[in-house]
Amino acid sequence: MSLPLDRMLARWRAEPNIGGNICTWHTTPPQVARTTPLPPVLHPELQETLHRQGIDALYTHQAQAWEAVQRGENVALITPTASGKSLAYNLPVLDALLRDPQASALYIFPTKALTQDQYHTLQDTTQLLAGAGIAIYDGDTPSHLRPGIRKEARLLLTNPDMLHYGILP
Repeated sequence: MSLPLDRMLARWRAEPNIGGNICTWHTTPPQVARTTPLPPVLHPELQETLHRQGIDALYTHQAQAWEAVQRGENVALITPTASGKSLAYNLPVLDALLRDPQASALYIFPTKALTQDQYHTLQDTTQLLAGAGIAIYDGDTPSHLRPGIRKEARLLLTNPDMLHYGILP
């Protein structure tokens, strides 16, 4: 059974075990997306891949992150789930990997589930890197594959435990 959001919230508010345990209720109204064209300096192959994925513009926070990274600044994004954070940090990394065959990147995620999710998100986009190597390095990575992954992967996805125990030593 599916309920409209307003009816579901009304039920929750009326339920003492739910509504009684929530101190503040706030619903943010929908907003029109604010976008900007893809950066013209973005690697052409990456632009084409994004177009094929139906991405023809960036949200303003993604564009601002891109610009800050291009200026050599560090970036921290605090936005809701599904707001485009992944694309914001993937764009500069993928652009650098395409431009510099010696470039590499290390992504550290707190959970295996998030690592897997991000790996699958990157699969289509990284196809354009022509087998340049995206790999997960976690506790499930077979021991015999680990040295090759550490040596060959240009985009390595891992977690803090494996960084400490398997990569840094």
